[in-house]
Amino acid sequence: MKLTDTNKINIDVSEVKSFRECTRKWAFSSRNKMHLRAKEQKLPLRMGTAFHKALERMYLGTYIKLDDIVEELEIDEQNAKMMELNLGGYYNNVLKHDLEKFAVVNTEHRFNIPLLTLTPELCSDGSYNAVNITGSIDLVFRDRQTGKYGGLEHKYIRNFRPDVYEHLDEQPKMYFYALEHDFDDCEVIGINQIRKLKTKFDHARTHMSYTPKQLENFIENFTATCIKIVHSSLQIKSFPARPGYMSCQICDYAPLCLYMNELGTDNISVLDDKELLGEYGFEKRLIDHLDEK
Repeated sequence: MKLTDTNKINIDVSEVKSFRECTRKWAFSSRNKMHLRAKEQKLPLRMGTAFHKALERMYLGTYIKLDDIVEELEIDEQNAKMMELNLGGYYNNVLKHDLEKFAVVNTEHRFNIPLLTLTPELCSDGSYNAVNITGSIDLVFRDRQTGKYGGLEHKYIRNFRPDVYEHLDEQPKMYFYALEHDFDDCEVIGINQIRKLKTKFDHARTHMSYTPKQLENFIENFTATCIKIVHSSLQIKSFPARPGYMSCQICDYAPLCLYMNELGTDNISVLDDKELLGEYGFEKRLIDHLDEK
């Protein structure tokens, strides 16, 4: 089946990571398959969204009414106070220095890169012409001294991420590549971590940059996974479970896997029923999650 502009596939880095972790989880969540989400978002996700919104307004210099954000995302009073403390610490200890060092170019910068741009020799018959790599970078800046571009990706988290994960994570690599594609001269991607603490402010930023060899290796492997995603999107209905002791405990889609296990099937078509999904607390997304930002 050849893709067309009316039958296009958009793939983001989160989708690639999900596919590599568990193809069934990918099938449940992907915009290119079932595109499911929980009807009620969990608190950590809502808090992350609220904190991102507040940081965006701080960098743009627009007025922040935290009460409105908290109310919209149904954040309880205790966690709202913690967020207020963390945001105050960020304003006093980080934001001022950032704005002295760089100018904000864009927030929630959306990129769309044809897959064939990553690997031009991929296919000569046009089969992958309508496949795009997409994503949204929290903040794009330009250094006031060097004139070079960079990006920040905000993480509102309980504990700092380990160094090995920072260096191996696909997200900053893809965002670095995307900034070089969109702005020609990317210097760094900053992983901007703020801890969820109730009594003090704690922040860490890892500056990631990559050699041409590192990016070449990343793009080669990333593209290979994208081709598998295209194939799975168009032709595959059965996705065997990939159980893991820890991964199954924290997976939102565990109830759906248990239901499929009871039926003795790996075919996700058995879940293609709105009422059934609703009983398990899920619904199909009507718009792309990147468009909800």
